[in-house]
Amino acid sequence: MVKPTLLVLAAGMGSRYGSLKQMDGVGPNGEAIIDYSVYDAIRAGFGKVVFVIRHSFAEDFISVFNAERFGGRIEVEYVYQELDYLPEGFTVPEGREKPWGTNHAVMMAAEAINTPFAVINADDFYGRDAFFKAAEFIRNAGENSTNYCMVGYRLGNTVTEHGSVSRGVCVTDENSFLTCITERTRIEQHPEAIYYTEDGAHITCGSHDFSVMLGDTMINTQPQKMPFLLKAALVLLYVALGLLVLRFVWLVMRQMVIIENRRRIRKRRRERMLARMQNSQQQNSGEERTYTAHHPQKKAVKNDTPQKVKYTADNRNSSAKRTYRSKK
Repeated sequence: MVKPTLLVLAAGMGSRYGSLKQMDGVGPNGEAIIDYSVYDAIRAGFGKVVFVIRHSFAEDFISVFNAERFGGRIEVEYVYQELDYLPEGFTVPEGREKPWGTNHAVMMAAEAINTPFAVINADDFYGRDAFFKAAEFIRNAGENSTNYCMVGYRLGNTVTEHGSVSRGVCVTDENSFLTCITERTRIEQHPEAIYYTEDGAHITCGSHDFSVMLGDTMINTQPQKMPFLLKAALVLLYVALGLLVLRFVWLVMRQMVIIENRRRIRKRRRERMLARMQNSQQQNSGEERTYTAHHPQKKAVKNDTPQKVKYTADNRNSSAKRTYRSKK
């Protein structure tokens, strides 16, 4: 029987951790979590490991995690996940720096995997039993199986006394088929039960032996179903990019509405101003106004009494005749 492949997702940026935690040593002799995972996979019968990494740290990663490190007992291959590795017709949204995620990472390995395979995270510890259960499922599933499996863990085995954790709570039906996964944050262990916090309220998850399974998970599938996974990853990618496009269109339309409203307001203001000017001109037309002016050079009488000058309204701006009336 063909040996299954282990796909290790190791392209994370470690932004919260502060460095590439997938390469940090945690064992007594500096072993990384990847060392434990590959060692357990070899013992379970896996024949190849494919690492999903990024070009920015590829040289350092390959110099450490290579076939020689694992004693030549398993084939090693590397594939790259980069932000701009997208299907034709798609582009990276402006300002995005984080990798696309799990589905995109699995899609990057499509050409490197041609056997049944399991997917794990590089910085999660799964334990020997998880790899043996995954290998057993693959052996029993058969080449034409359409079933997949997920290795999960009991809730009581995944909490800690040193704070809260976040977990994906998995629910199964009576036939052990997965029905839903719900992410819960701030899960804490208490003597009587395990609680998670939501909107400030403490909600019981169950006892320490509660049988709901949790991620982080190991997913196993068959090689002939890789196109299905590829299609699923593309659909999710289309949805994500579609949402970004819709948000952009909404912002553009919102700005256009704002601009149009401002234009209408300015237009109404201009119309009101013109109407007031026209009304003012109509009220002033045909009126006769009397102005008092001093003309010391022209004296209608011998004394220095000021004269009243009379203008007609329709001749104010022309060389109008002026009528002087002297006070007696």
